[in-house]
Amino acid sequence: MSGVTVLLVVSQLYTVLGSLTTIATSQGSCRHGWISFQNSCYMFSHTVLTWPDAEEACGILHSTLATIQTEEEQTFLKAYLNGIHAIAHGYWIDGNDLEVESEWQYSSIGKPLNYTDWGPGEPSNGANEDCLLLWGPYRFQMGDYYCYIHRRFICQQNNSAAPTTNPGWIIFG
Repeated sequence: MSGVTVLLVVSQLYTVLGSLTTIATSQGSCRHGWISFQNSCYMFSHTVLTWPDAEEACGILHSTLATIQTEEEQTFLKAYLNGIHAIAHGYWIDGNDLEVESEWQYSSIGKPLNYTDWGPGEPSNGANEDCLLLWGPYRFQMGDYYCYIHRRFICQQNNSAAPTTNPGWIIFG
């Protein structure tokens, strides 16, 4: 790979990661910009991406889309989002029914959803509404939506897995 190609790839990666800004300073054992709750760290994006791109962006950050498995976790995320947004379209989280319609599963762990907090009329199971998000108009209850629509997203990482430096960067000196 030529030097120009490497520079271009690094530049594109910096552009994507640089735009994944967060809205809070570090807490507990979470890295800067991530919010701590129970045993996890959460990053709330300002960037809008499709669901598959959001899943990939979280992977670049050594995390996954938020996997909501308890009422306490859902309550925390809803309270946090309602506190920072008067109204928002929504945030992508982990979950889809891409393989079998109406059979929702976590993509990060390959298991059926064990907790849901669907908004009114959700999941609507509309044609190709296969990805899970927290709907702003429903005060951040769950809903299904078109995976190719650009939305903000929430990444989640186990506290013990949180790196102490920027992921993927080599520190010299």
